[in-house]
Amino acid sequence: MANKREILIPDGYYHIYNRANAEDQLFTEEIEFLLFLKKYFCYSGLIFSTYGYCLLPNHFHFLIQVRPECELNNYIGLFKDEKARSNYLAQHLGNFFNWYATFFNKKHLRKGSLFIHSFHRKPILDQTYLNKLVCYIHANPVKAGLCLKPEEWKFSSYREFVDRPKYLSEKSIAQTLDWFDGLDNFKETHLQHLRSN
Repeated sequence: MANKREILIPDGYYHIYNRANAEDQLFTEEIEFLLFLKKYFCYSGLIFSTYGYCLLPNHFHFLIQVRPECELNNYIGLFKDEKARSNYLAQHLGNFFNWYATFFNKKHLRKGSLFIHSFHRKPILDQTYLNKLVCYIHANPVKAGLCLKPEEWKFSSYREFVDRPKYLSEKSIAQTLDWFDGLDNFKETHLQHLRSN
């Protein structure tokens, strides 16, 4: 299991994920999925690049890269050490998730924690795992029985690679497809992943 306290370092890639508390849902209607994505990309863009995502009714996944140190310094300034900077970056994401929890609780007249715990961040240390993670994230709705093919799920980045960008930057899409040596291999690798799991 990933350590939710992993240090977030400049240029580092991470799998960010969390789930709803108990049997609760994070998203109950389309507008909630869309609002979460829209706000996430507006809020996170200056400190993270996002390469993949998937929202499901009770949990979510993001594949992110922390911006380079020079960009972070320009945007958030200097910190006394890596831990202080990492805490700031984690708090930045945490503030977004807290905003969504407050919005959701108010809308649904509920109280208490929406998320089961603070978000997890698992470092991605090699290219093989990075490619597997992209496939894993996009396979989630198929494995959950929400659709038959990754491209059928509206709230996943898969469609942005095979159709047209909506939230991901063109740079992120080009970089990700480069990891797979092009779109055809991207699609085939996803099919192989689904067949083997």
